[in-house]
Amino acid sequence: MKYEITTKKCALTEPDAALIIPILFYDNMIRAELPELFSPAEKETLRLLSSGLPKEEKIKAAVRGFLLYSSGPGYKFDRVVRQHRFVCASRNHINKSCINGDTVEITRDFGRFNIVRKTWQGDDYPYRGTGVVIDGKLVSYCIENSRYHDSYAETEIGVQTHEAYRRRGYASSCTALLCSLLLQGKTARIYYNCDSDNEASYRTALRAGLEHECEAHYLIFGAAGN
Repeated sequence: MKYEITTKKCALTEPDAALIIPILFYDNMIRAELPELFSPAEKETLRLLSSGLPKEEKIKAAVRGFLLYSSGPGYKFDRVVRQHRFVCASRNHINKSCINGDTVEITRDFGRFNIVRKTWQGDDYPYRGTGVVIDGKLVSYCIENSRYHDSYAETEIGVQTHEAYRRRGYASSCTALLCSLLLQGKTARIYYNCDSDNEASYRTALRAGLEHECEAHYLIFGAAGN
């Protein structure tokens, strides 16, 4: 198993802020992104504790390693969030056969349907979305949640379907159409995440033609004073 451990600047500046440490499990690689406030010794601890163990034990070992140092930087461990991560980087991989005639672009209608997407401070990129509207009601939609990097070449999407309209293929139709539209432009890579226990969302991604890239485990730390 190979390891790729990088660092990033990170500080808890808000009372409710969280420190998120991603650990991504690929077929033959583990990638972890650690805040630069953690010392090289802690990075080595993560690498050593993670090696040669089953996946869940790797996470437990990593958490134990960070707990040894959590009081120093002023963080306390909160929880682990487990997700599946999908990616779409080519229109050739999109399952266009799942796109039904009821699915349309709704980018200009975000306000009319009261769609609130995830945003980051200063993030004013013109996001796009697709949806299914029945009798004037938006019953299913897929929208961009956030763009990655200064080039905006990578984006994350999210999907939502009204409970009464599930199991009709609307979610996968919206997902496939949005991916197709985005990849016609400057977007080079699209990400889709779902909780590890959300089987419906997992099937939606596969049906739309997205590729399962990795399992993502996010170690969530909060400020020690909270």
